Amino acid sequence: MAKNTAVWLPRIIFGLALLGVFLVTDMYLQEAFGRGCFSPEAANELTCDDVFESGAGTFFGISNVLMGLLFYLVLAALRFGHAVVNPPRRETVRKASFALVTVGFLYSAYLTYYQYFSSELADVAPCKLCLASALTTTVLFILHIVEHRRTTTSTASRGSLALKPFIAMAALAAVLIAADVAYAKGMFGGEPASANGEVTENPNDLALNSQETNPAALIEITDPAMQCTYDPEYETLDGIEAFLDGPYLGEVGAPVRVAKIFDPNCPHCKDLHETLEEVAENNGDKARFYYVAYPIWEHSFGQVQALRMATGQGKFFPMLNLMFARQQPNGLTLDQVIEIAAEVGMDGPTFREQIEDRGATQPILADIMADRLALAEIISDEEGRVSVPKLIVDGRMIQPTYASYTTTCLEYFVNQAYAARTGVTE
Repeated sequence: MAKNTAVWLPRIIFGLALLGVFLVTDMYLQEAFGRGCFSPEAANELTCDDVFESGAGTFFGISNVLMGLLFYLVLAALRFGHAVVNPPRRETVRKASFALVTVGFLYSAYLTYYQYFSSELADVAPCKLCLASALTTTVLFILHIVEHRRTTTSTASRGSLALKPFIAMAALAAVLIAADVAYAKGMFGGEPASANGEVTENPNDLALNSQETNPAALIEITDPAMQCTYDPEYETLDGIEAFLDGPYLGEVGAPVRVAKIFDPNCPHCKDLHETLEEVAENNGDKARFYYVAYPIWEHSFGQVQALRMATGQGKFFPMLNLMFARQQPNGLTLDQVIEIAAEVGMDGPTFREQIEDRGATQPILADIMADRLALAEIISDEEGRVSVPKLIVDGRMIQPTYASYTTTCLEYFVNQAYAARTGVTE
């Protein structure tokens, strides 16, 4: 029995270490690629963005995703070494592995506690990938305890045949991780951010901070017909026309109508706004670029309400620009919104009275909610999930990738729609 344990436990531990590498790689891909801002229901299923951006996201400024990847890779290396070294050294390697897993287990327990009990994440669903990693670490810790209690100096499992299971598991893990990376790049486009939040076009380029640089600006479009794509999940969205009566960029008579669905607290919406302003400036005679607010999060409703009030005074875009510029987790406070209102030329005290008057704001909030429900019917995916930003050009949904959101692709879409409406091509 002891001999069987000595053979199988190292293999199981090695396999779990590789599983951890896969889990952390997927977390990294969520950090690295722009997947949009999801409604709370969809975010609970798909992303861990709130956790990544919280106090549980870093350790002394180092991303916990990077720390986790390093942990699992070192553990996998130790377990592979455990299979090949001579028995006297094998015990040393086993103890090093046990010590590493003990530290990982304790830190993982702390992060799990932080997710469930910190005030910062009180209203945020726990990151399922993080919990899966915590469970993996817990099982690894238990298996190391079992191994420690049943340790043996048997030389079994040291020959070349014993390495085959390890090599096979490593090869399978490599294939799965490569497939996951390829899927993420194909699905979301663009180049990933590095672990410290920087974006690079290729390893030889100087890294740029993704919070200061729109990732779409780093992508080179050489073949618009191939790289600029419409979303195949959506048919023509005729219902969106009902929402094209609000503020827009472009000239009054421009024939093409572009709708941007956004949340003022969504960083991906901010990135797209920067690109869209440039496209609108250069193509305002061809298209009108309408902005349609869709509050993804509860804390965005107040800001959307403020934007509607600003619209009545012709201050929508000045206010939106400042909201995007001052984005912060959990949205802006009322005082910050009032400060913005004053900066764009609205009467601050009067604005405060209006926005705090429930009798006056209730109809506005009711309209926002009604529009939100109606929009959800149009832009939700096949599973009923909603994410922003969404960009719709003459009723056709653009696929939400960094490539399709480049200036080159957006102008390509506008020119296609303009040619379809006027017969004029460029």
